[in-house]
Amino acid sequence: MAEKGGKGFSLGKGSGKSASQKTPSFKDDANFKFSAKSGGKLETPVGGKGGKAANGGIAKGPVPKEPAKYELSIEKELPTTAQCLMDCEAANILQGVQEQMIILSRDPTVKLPVSFDRGIQYAKPGSRYTNPQRVRQVLQRLKKYGVSDGEICAIANIYPETVDEVFALVSSLKANRSKLAEPLKDIILSAVVEAKPVVSSSSRLHCPASGIVLSSSLNVNSSVMFPDVKLELKARSIDMGSSTLICHTEAWQDLKAHVEDINRTHLRHLMSDNERCKSMMVEFDGMMLDYSRQRATDETMDKLFKLAEVAHLKENITSMYNGDHINKTENRSVLHVALRAPRDSVIRCDGKNVVPDVWKVLDQIHDFSEKVRNSSWVGVTGKTLKDVISIGIGGSYLGPLFVHTALQTDPEAIECAGSRQLRFLANVDPVDVARNITGLNPETTLVVVVSKTFTTAETMLNARTLREWISTALGPAAVSKHMVAVSTNLTLVEKFGIDPNNAFAFWDWVGGRYSVCSAVGMLPLSLQYGFPVVEKFLRGASSIDQHFYSAPFQKNLPVLLGLLSVWNVSFLGYPTRAILPYSQALEKFAPHIQQVSMESNGKGVSIDGVPLPFEAGEVDFGEPGTNGQHSFYQLIHQGRVIPCDFIGVVKSQQPVWLKGELVTNHDELMSNFFAQPDALAYGKTPEELQKENVPQHLVPHKTFIGNRPSLSLLLPSLNAYNIGQLLAIYEHRIAVEGFTWGVNSFDQWGVELGKSLASQVRKQLHESHTKGEPVKGFNFSTTIMLNKYLEEFSDGKGELTTTMLPRM
Repeated sequence: MAEKGGKGFSLGKGSGKSASQKTPSFKDDANFKFSAKSGGKLETPVGGKGGKAANGGIAKGPVPKEPAKYELSIEKELPTTAQCLMDCEAANILQGVQEQMIILSRDPTVKLPVSFDRGIQYAKPGSRYTNPQRVRQVLQRLKKYGVSDGEICAIANIYPETVDEVFALVSSLKANRSKLAEPLKDIILSAVVEAKPVVSSSSRLHCPASGIVLSSSLNVNSSVMFPDVKLELKARSIDMGSSTLICHTEAWQDLKAHVEDINRTHLRHLMSDNERCKSMMVEFDGMMLDYSRQRATDETMDKLFKLAEVAHLKENITSMYNGDHINKTENRSVLHVALRAPRDSVIRCDGKNVVPDVWKVLDQIHDFSEKVRNSSWVGVTGKTLKDVISIGIGGSYLGPLFVHTALQTDPEAIECAGSRQLRFLANVDPVDVARNITGLNPETTLVVVVSKTFTTAETMLNARTLREWISTALGPAAVSKHMVAVSTNLTLVEKFGIDPNNAFAFWDWVGGRYSVCSAVGMLPLSLQYGFPVVEKFLRGASSIDQHFYSAPFQKNLPVLLGLLSVWNVSFLGYPTRAILPYSQALEKFAPHIQQVSMESNGKGVSIDGVPLPFEAGEVDFGEPGTNGQHSFYQLIHQGRVIPCDFIGVVKSQQPVWLKGELVTNHDELMSNFFAQPDALAYGKTPEELQKENVPQHLVPHKTFIGNRPSLSLLLPSLNAYNIGQLLAIYEHRIAVEGFTWGVNSFDQWGVELGKSLASQVRKQLHESHTKGEPVKGFNFSTTIMLNKYLEEFSDGKGELTTTMLPRM
């Protein structure tokens, strides 16, 4: 790649004008200057069938059947001076543009001038409008809709005069992309050219100005003028444009076509191939993944790996670990891997190694939690703080709750916890407050308030409620001894009444749903179980981080799981996933992954804001086995097809066996873990039922079609280390899905609108309670519902003149 300030190219077309007359030009990020240049002679006339360009390069007549020739000349010397002809299939390109604009004209939500219809008619292939200048005037009225000169030329069957017009063509189509029925397939683009000893007959061209990559059939014919030089046109990294969507790639289309092959198979037959099954079993660090019951073959996996290559999955993973700002909408790094990195690791964000900062906070957590646990830090009355309430919502709640629930029955964690209690307060519903403080004594309770900005509405209302609970019992001075914070806003922390020295930091490169390994989760968990237990949890997560970064994709657990999810959702049409842990200790795992997955990948546009024309994101739900078997497995077996994740554990946290029983309790549980995937895969045929003498009228009801995909993940045990591994596997799996789909898995703008509307309702309720103001500014339905709600407070009971706390 040439350095900045380097080499310039010009793309010329035989329009008869001098270079000085053609002013439009642009520079890409490597400072390559493209501009129209005289002297290029078109071997194929632009007017089609031998017609000549007229009216300043505006051609009339139908789209030419033969491609136009563009000459690429080098204005400044490159390492290897070269010149070549690029054959651009202009006919197909312009026809594609015409089709797109015709589609746009039919959209009733897009108001276009009446004359546009005439312009479209003139633009149809085969039409011969004798006054192309008039067509141009008509179509220029589209400018107020963001249509460029280049598009106008194209629509009117007129070739753009300069390469800049071609580039401008793309930008305007992007503005109306959501209105188009299908993406623009071919656009004449120029590219960064590197001297290579290879000729690529199917090169991909990149236009930095528009951010679009063209993958059309371009004949790179460098031997015309320089027989000893061969060029390869290489695609650059892309930011925007319809062609950047993964669904427009050959790899994606190859998988779409491959679905027909898979639909001709059944898992009964696929499972009979032992070599296939063996190739779909992967072991790492005592864990085993078996994905042989997926509706996939070795060929499918090869195609998925090719898709991962085209999606630049490896590069995206590397960018994440390098601290690049891959969360583009918020301009942030994504570095939850740094939260559990070994102390001597180097992970940089904006040039700074953040690992020392992480360990500074972890050391602070270690020190503080030990002081509380050994009673060096006590409450205002001198009593040990043996109970902790952690206040947070979303990722500040679901992740830590999952880990806490999983550790509660681990023998080592039980011993470390002793008689301590840890509770989580998330919902602003006062019932949640009541449940959390019931049975607790303010004298022995420590409250952890988790809010990065210390402004989260639900969290701060709950924090003020518990501050009142503590102050009422112990006096306002007790707050500084009974409340600490996980926040970066030390000013608001101090204003609240918490000592800023008792605030534990985390960073904007930690997303809420990925924050379990930060102070958000590690502080309350360390207070409950001691720092050595949570450090073991961090080591488990870190082991998967290293595996995810370095293992080849064929043996990479998160990559395999992520690509299979993409296959199920976007190709086989299964948008839902059931997470089915055969361990009661993992009962809060599915709710946590539900948030991580659905908040991360529940997007309708690409990372660059382009609407997605394909299914992305998963609907996640789950319940521990065997409870789920008596709940929703009926639907899974005989209703909708829902891919399932079965998660089992070899060694139970709390083994039980009874004399005289056939198997242990854990064996009974795991019998179902092993049986259910086969039941889903094989099903049961009418012939098998008839052999069992099932009454004929019941055969349809007892038939199981089978062919329902699942995968099984078997863990050696469920201690803190394995729990950390399980969390990291699913975090990275979700990132793989997002990288492949091309969405931003690390923002969550979808939660903002509801918050904004709630603030309007909050203001209305306040006005109605305190001033008796009528409900106004809402739609009819909301107004009726609000009035119904306010009827209860018509006697002034809604006015907040006194304090009331739960009475449970």
